[in-house]
Amino acid sequence: MERIWLHDTLEAHPAPALAGSLWFNTERAPSLDELRGKVVVLVAFQMVCPGCVLHALPQAARIRASFESEHVEVLGLHVAFDHDDPVKPRVLDQFLTEYGVEIPVGFDDPDFDGQLRLTDAYGFAGTPSLVLIDREGLVRAHVFGRPSDLLVGAAIGSLLVEERMRSVARTRPRLLRSVSNAGLELPEGWAPR
Repeated sequence: MERIWLHDTLEAHPAPALAGSLWFNTERAPSLDELRGKVVVLVAFQMVCPGCVLHALPQAARIRASFESEHVEVLGLHVAFDHDDPVKPRVLDQFLTEYGVEIPVGFDDPDFDGQLRLTDAYGFAGTPSLVLIDREGLVRAHVFGRPSDLLVGAAIGSLLVEERMRSVARTRPRLLRSVSNAGLELPEGWAPR
């Protein structure tokens, strides 16, 4: 059975900074600090990957259309670890225009050692890959392959509701009726506050 496992907040780790050198479909590079308070969906893809073109990018567009932008941010990341010569940004720009990709997309530019910054930081094993980052900036899910829209939507919904529930859980519980009226026998010397 297909599932998306959400890591518990105690097991999750902070999401690496979005250090792509070049971003498309946005005026400036997104920052996870600025996106704090939103669930971030990061979709890693390659334009030469049929599964990415046919499934991952259309799914990203559906996620963006399904959730309010004040609660969920969808970002793309073009990775090129399968090729010795990374695809040039100009070609990626043409691809995004031709396929109508409107989400902000980062180009994972190799550093001086030839390492792909975000690909390596997030540990992508292949494409398509999907990462869910919660409102506190923690990586809660990392999925390789093609999860169904229903599972992705349920996982995002869980992260959205979790934040609301967390604020309730952080408050001090109150008794609805006094302990003396609840019919409980209290140990000698113990008195409720």
